[in-house]
Amino acid sequence: MTAPNPHDPQQQYPPQYGQQPPAQYAPAPQPQQPPVQQPYPPEQYAQPQYAPPQPGYAQGPGVYTAVFKSHTGLLFMALTSPKQVTGTMAEVRHAFWSAQAHCLTLGWFGILSALVYNWIAIFGNIGELNRVKALAKQYGES
Repeated sequence: MTAPNPHDPQQQYPPQYGQQPPAQYAPAPQPQQPPVQQPYPPEQYAQPQYAPPQPGYAQGPGVYTAVFKSHTGLLFMALTSPKQVTGTMAEVRHAFWSAQAHCLTLGWFGILSALVYNWIAIFGNIGELNRVKALAKQYGES
């Protein structure tokens, strides 16, 4: 048995990278289809798109939205649960203190939690409450 001769012009090889393939490898042309026409113009019946409320922003005078993190430290893992609250300033403060109490009691049971993660949750919650307080001050609440 002899090896194929690489200099034989009769032998077919697949195309090299960057070269055009021979006609036998070229994709077959696809038939042209007419564009699909919609029965109604989409703009006429489009519903207005409203953005969902963003955390820390006022929904109107006296109603605020905030996200507080409750961190639980575990021996080898850490669990952070964000909780979104929408309500009056008193309800936002209650959710803040609930999240802080959770962090201060259950956030220390792990090395990384005690050194890093719980502190991030505690100070992040304080920052979120300060942001909501600034919005309340703009609306004349305290």
